[in-house]
Amino acid sequence: MNAKIEEFLYSVKSEKTKSMYLNYIRYFTKFAKMELHDLLKLPIEKIQKTIIDYIIHMRTSKLAYSSIRSRISPLYTFLELNDISVNKRKIERFFGEENKTVKDEAYTNEDIQKMVSMASFRVKLMILVFSSTGMRREAFLELKVKHLKKIDEYGIYRFTVYENAKEEYITYCTPECASMIDKYLDYRKKSGEVLTPNSYLFRNNFNPDIPESVKDARHVTGQDLTTILANLLENTGLRKIRHGSKYERHSIALFHGFRKYFDTTLANSDVKELIKGLLMGHSIGLDNSYFRPKEKEMLMEYMKAVDALTIDPSNRLKREMKVLEARQDEISLIKLKHEKEMQAMDQKLDKVISMIQVNPRLAKIKTEVLKKRIS
Repeated sequence: MNAKIEEFLYSVKSEKTKSMYLNYIRYFTKFAKMELHDLLKLPIEKIQKTIIDYIIHMRTSKLAYSSIRSRISPLYTFLELNDISVNKRKIERFFGEENKTVKDEAYTNEDIQKMVSMASFRVKLMILVFSSTGMRREAFLELKVKHLKKIDEYGIYRFTVYENAKEEYITYCTPECASMIDKYLDYRKKSGEVLTPNSYLFRNNFNPDIPESVKDARHVTGQDLTTILANLLENTGLRKIRHGSKYERHSIALFHGFRKYFDTTLANSDVKELIKGLLMGHSIGLDNSYFRPKEKEMLMEYMKAVDALTIDPSNRLKREMKVLEARQDEISLIKLKHEKEMQAMDQKLDKVISMIQVNPRLAKIKTEVLKKRIS
């Protein structure tokens, strides 16, 4: 990698932002047909024209205003680090107006059921992780085995997202998702893969009958995810791709639709607003500094939404049966305790009657005194 690019990436503090910037740089270099550091060799006027041409290309391709601004941001930063000042005001006149061109909707539970029904095991698990944790795509790509902790009492996993970064937060997945994670990791182990805490949760496809294929473990890339999900949505009929418009906007964003689903489901399950924000990795303003719920409280709030977040109706039914069985056991224990208390009262009453029969004068003694004499 060129030294100028390395210096630029070193200046970016967040790994999440660094990964995003690398993608944006690739988009630009592909359009401009030059490496980013070659931009520094051009005169200012040529640099500005190249960036403006790129903006026009993105607008023609129907890329959203916010996306255009995001993709230009690393170019500005790179040029500033190399003491090159461009006329941002002139460049940004080509951004166009900031209009919301499409609705920002969520996938429904039925949509996700349809995806899961037509997906391979690995892709099913991807969908369940997205829908039951609400995490962003960039966070998903960074997930490693060490970021998961099993909570056996509830049959779920606790996820540490953006570990050791400023944005670090925790969230959880459903028992349905946790069960599939266990099966997926077990399959990889039995196939001969040596899993370590630093192994990525999701890896490339492999043939278990070919040892070299098993050992060649590479993590899933952002482009892999985009291709996998876009193809699945097209195959299920949930999204119609009109070829010829690469950046076509849809009412449900490819990945953010899962996040919207998670947000909506938690809200409908009466999860506390502040805790919902924490489970999604949102900044909650001043409360970030003052609001520190215990992890047990966050877990209990998440559990309110578990049934609604469960995708497979049969899994939801199984969970409901377990809850009913647990309640039935609780009712049985209450009944047993009540019966024992009644038996104890009957025994005391029999004792009082026997005492009165032996000594009738005791019938005139206050009840409180008798109780003390038989206790």
